[in-house]
Amino acid sequence: MISIIPFFVFLGGFLFFLLKTNPATTIKINKPGKTVSIRKQSLLEYSFNIYSFIEIDDLIYINAKLVGRPGNETSSYETIMPLKSGMNIKLPRFSGLKDNEYFDLVDLMNSYIFDTSKQIPFKLTIFNDD
Repeated sequence: MISIIPFFVFLGGFLFFLLKTNPATTIKINKPGKTVSIRKQSLLEYSFNIYSFIEIDDLIYINAKLVGRPGNETSSYETIMPLKSGMNIKLPRFSGLKDNEYFDLVDLMNSYIFDTSKQIPFKLTIFNDD
C-alpha cells in the first residue's frame, strides 16, 4: 500500500500544475467602447481585466525567442500588450494557427485598436542551452 502513495502524490501534483497553469483565456476587443477585456479562467483561478485603448502604450507585438541548441532551435512566441503604466500584459498563444496566421491576427488586433494596419514590432531574443 505504501508503494502507491508516491504515485498518487505525483499524479495530484501534476493535475494541480495543469489546472493552475493552463487557464482558458478570452480576449475581446470592443471597438465602440474602446476597451480590451481579458478573461482567464481555470478550475482554480479566475481573473477579468478591462483595459481602455488610452491605457495601451504602443502596438501589440510578438516577442519571439529561439530556444534549443544551435542548429536545432525552435521558435517560441509571446504576444505582449504594452501599457502606459509600464506593465506588459502577456496574451496567450493562439493555438492551431500557423506562424503567418498568428502574425496576421496580431496585426488585425492592432488595426482594431489603432484604426490602421501597422507593421508589427518584432523582438527577437536568442537563448542557448548550455
